Amino acid sequence: MKWKFRPPLHGVWHEGQVSTTHGFTTLHFFTKRSVNLPGGFTFSSYKSPAVYPPERFDALYEELKRGKMPDGFRHEAGARFEQHRVSSLRRKLIRLAHAQPELRPYLLPLLAKQANRQTAIELLEEYQSNPTTTNKVELSDWGINTFRAEARKAGYDRSAMLGIFKEESTRVRGLPPNGDGLLQYLKMRRAGSKYRMNRKMRVGLFVQLAAKGVI
Repeated sequence: MKWKFRPPLHGVWHEGQVSTTHGFTTLHFFTKRSVNLPGGFTFSSYKSPAVYPPERFDALYEELKRGKMPDGFRHEAGARFEQHRVSSLRRKLIRLAHAQPELRPYLLPLLAKQANRQTAIELLEEYQSNPTTTNKVELSDWGINTFRAEARKAGYDRSAMLGIFKEESTRVRGLPPNGDGLLQYLKMRRAGSKYRMNRKMRVGLFVQLAAKGVI
């Protein structure tokens, strides 16, 4: 059975399909051809060992429309069900900042406005699934630009920024360089530190350290 999702699920999944074969129930999700998710994926696949009869397909559809993956289904291939498309504007700003350093003072505020946890997780997952040089550069540039913009607003100079990097490098060692590691880092207490950091600074710093292989 095939489904159409209007509006698209999680902003990207326009079509879905459910099938039962060889003792499994499989869900497939598809984007429009123009949409590429991190890793270049245009599809997502989940499988359950339970065999759903056709009369239960409508219940699956209603649960998916609420943005929830039904219980028992595990990711098999492609992008994650809740993975969002990476902002094309953010990509362009990062590449422009990397190609023309003289424009960075003007681009930093724009990049900082896009500094959020979801964007960071998308970048980390994209690099983990496809560790190309281009993805590493984008990961590093986004991280350091986000951190610097917030640090400057907080009044930190270069010496203080280096101090923060040294202190936090020790704190994040051993964490996984992905979204789970980022969430663990954001929950850490920083008692005893002489540097005050807001959430955006910590997100940017974690991404930069992940790109540098410190984590």
